[in-house]
Amino acid sequence: MSRIHAVLLDLDETLLHDRASTDAALLTTTADCCARRGVDPLRLAGAVRGAADDLWVAGPGYEHCRRLGISAMEGMWAAFALGEDADTAGLREFCPRYRRAVWGRALEAVGQVPDRDLCALLAERFVWERASRQIPFAETLPTLVALRAAGAAICVVTNGDRDLQRRKVSDSGLLPFLDHLVISGEIGIGKPEPGIFEYALARCHAAPGVAVMVGDSAGRDVAGAVAAGVRAVWLDRFGAGNRPDGVWRVLPDLRRLPQILFEEG
Repeated sequence: MSRIHAVLLDLDETLLHDRASTDAALLTTTADCCARRGVDPLRLAGAVRGAADDLWVAGPGYEHCRRLGISAMEGMWAAFALGEDADTAGLREFCPRYRRAVWGRALEAVGQVPDRDLCALLAERFVWERASRQIPFAETLPTLVALRAAGAAICVVTNGDRDLQRRKVSDSGLLPFLDHLVISGEIGIGKPEPGIFEYALARCHAAPGVAVMVGDSAGRDVAGAVAAGVRAVWLDRFGAGNRPDGVWRVLPDLRRLPQILFEEG
């Protein structure tokens, strides 16, 4: 195996536990409301997720978001503050209404009257709660330290809105460990398109044969990397099984990644 010159890393559910951050923010947001009204906060949180998915798909920016990997729950707190293109400006205008509508539909789903002021309060509270939580996995920072010590270029390759993903990286403390950050919303190409991996390789001044992509998504991270000629490491954090086609290695987490890349064979 050729020496690795560049390690490309996915962000959400690879370096950051995005789902846990969102779940914690949802439960905190719903707790006070549910205590006063006798509603199960888990039930309301589930209703929020369902309503968000339904209204996001029906929204005017859905195709743009699908292509760049911007999810319904990210729309519940993203500011879309960077960029004056029509798609970003449209999301910036749409999302405040979308958030209030999601909370209204979720309250109705659990038998509550969707009071307008309450919906606005819950929408604002969730934005604050979610923005304050960026949870790295326990092994994320030690792994980045080890990769940097080995001398490889470290590049996060992530789908999502440019402002949102930059905030996640900065607020979680990951930024000082990265050489490059490539975001689909910034370059207009999303995983699994080979172009985003090719862009990341150019930033790292590395050929596909001396790079590795690490991520949790078989369809985006693994398939996209393989299409770009880059070896792929799949993180099967939650025991999904079903080894993806073309994958080079499968790991349950990041702990053994530096050893596999720089010590074995």
